[in-house]
Amino acid sequence: MSALIKFNIAYYINSAKYLIPLLFFGGFLVVNFQTAPIDIWGNLHLTSIAIFVFASMVSATLIASEDKTQLYITLLHTKNETKYHLSKILSAKITLVLFYFITVVFPIIGGHFPRQLTLPEIAVYLIVYFLVGLLGVALGVIFTDRIFPREVAFLGHIIAIVIVAVPLHVVFSDIGFLTYVYYLLPPIHFLADEMHNLGEGTLVMDGNFIIFVVSSIIYSIALTIIYCVATSTRIKR
Repeated sequence: MSALIKFNIAYYINSAKYLIPLLFFGGFLVVNFQTAPIDIWGNLHLTSIAIFVFASMVSATLIASEDKTQLYITLLHTKNETKYHLSKILSAKITLVLFYFITVVFPIIGGHFPRQLTLPEIAVYLIVYFLVGLLGVALGVIFTDRIFPREVAFLGHIIAIVIVAVPLHVVFSDIGFLTYVYYLLPPIHFLADEMHNLGEGTLVMDGNFIIFVVSSIIYSIALTIIYCVATSTRIKR
């Protein structure tokens, strides 16, 4: 598996398909941290959405980095479709780890927070980034040409990102049923109100935080299973 992951990452870098996600990520950092000080926990919510979008873009472009000929060659060498698909997902997750640390360190070094973050607060940042990264990767792999036709996958991915990343339950708060639909989506905004109300206070890992952690993991696993099953079925056609 490790050799396959190294191959996936190297092939992705050589394909240069990482450029658009990287430009998005770099542009976000520059724009978001132009001023100081910034709210500690409101920033976590905003950067989490950016990480989610970035992770989704990375996973979708990494999956699509191989053309169909290379795909079949790699599958022949791997001799296990599930292992191949899981290696793609793990490759995307490993690629993103460095960017989680960059997103935490960047404002600290730049002095953008009103005070220094404590180690537990840095841990919370990294946990949230890791979880929204899992969700982003899981969503991104679904909308690829491994499952849908290329045009459908591209358009569907954009629509899915907008639906999940935009707080529709706030934008359309007058439409009651959307509140219930909102709880069926990946829990990107689950801690939003709590974060924005904290200011410089301490984020407590209470029941809501545990629900966020558990639901993020379950959602990611479910989408990963759907991807592996759907791609295996499509490739065999």
